[in-house]
Amino acid sequence: MMPGVRGKFRGGRLLLCGAAIAVALHAEAGSRSDQVAEEAAMEAVCGACHTLELVTTRIRSKQAWFGIFEQMLNLGAQGTDKQFAAVGRYILTRLTQVRVNEAPADELALLLDIPGSVAAAIVSYRERQKIVDLEDLRSVPGIDADELASWADRIVF
Repeated sequence: MMPGVRGKFRGGRLLLCGAAIAVALHAEAGSRSDQVAEEAAMEAVCGACHTLELVTTRIRSKQAWFGIFEQMLNLGAQGTDKQFAAVGRYILTRLTQVRVNEAPADELALLLDIPGSVAAAIVSYRERQKIVDLEDLRSVPGIDADELASWADRIVF
């Protein structure tokens, strides 16, 4: 196997999957060029076997995505470490459910691609009262109305 390229794995499949996710978890908020790179990685890694619509039309829990990552690696998904990290970030920030009343601040920051201060404001708000709808989220300081609209399908109250 070429250095930096992932193919079929016998041992350590979950470790690789976890490593790709860990990289995505610690990545800074994405710039436009990062978004383009993430989309290109999705096309290269996921689009090699099926249409992107198959991947991008369903919102899933973080645990469900981890299972899918492992399954795809078992089936021979190939890409560089950088591509796997970009795929992980794309899926986590665009296609993963967000449990706003349960997720810790660092997870909110990651999944919603927001600053830690805004994630902390969400946690502070929900400690005073449960968040029951998008209007409650809109009242949290630092929430951008346009971003909120883009999260609507992913938010679980």
